[in-house]
Amino acid sequence: MKVSLDLLRSFLAVHRSGSITAAAELLGLAQPTVTAQIRALEEAVGRPLFDRVPRGVLPTPAGDELARRVADPLDRLDAVLADDTATPYPRTVFLGGPAEFLAELALPAVAGLVAEGLELRVAAGLPEQLLDDVAAGRLDLVVSSVRPRRRGWPPSRSTTRSSPWSRRPPGASGCPTR
Repeated sequence: MKVSLDLLRSFLAVHRSGSITAAAELLGLAQPTVTAQIRALEEAVGRPLFDRVPRGVLPTPAGDELARRVADPLDRLDAVLADDTATPYPRTVFLGGPAEFLAELALPAVAGLVAEGLELRVAAGLPEQLLDDVAAGRLDLVVSSVRPRRRGWPPSRSTTRSSPWSRRPPGASGCPTR
């Protein structure tokens, strides 16, 4: 039997709230939509899952058993999805460069993004070591005053893409001056 996760989520919301109307509100759906989903699920499993009563619904033994079996997996799936979307940035960014440049210009420039949830790791060092680190994949971005003088540069894994931390603010034409 193939059943949509949406049907199971709606079923579980109805089971927990004891009401199709309350479940629809929790799910942000219209009541007729949830009613149709419950009917579709009952048809798929071949038996009624709820008894309709004047003030809501009561689960049948089959409904209680289904809720017992799907509640934990659905809750864990929702927790995983909530964790993935909790931050607007999908991973930590590893940045390298000269210490003074990082402290005076780079870090103040990305402070707002860090406050929004960007996880940033910074490595200060000499150009050759930093370029080796970016080539090896230990750093995502290196700011260097030394032009790389090696064959095969840039590394084949490097790509240019637009990301929030690589865009200049409107009106910016270069590095700020003092």
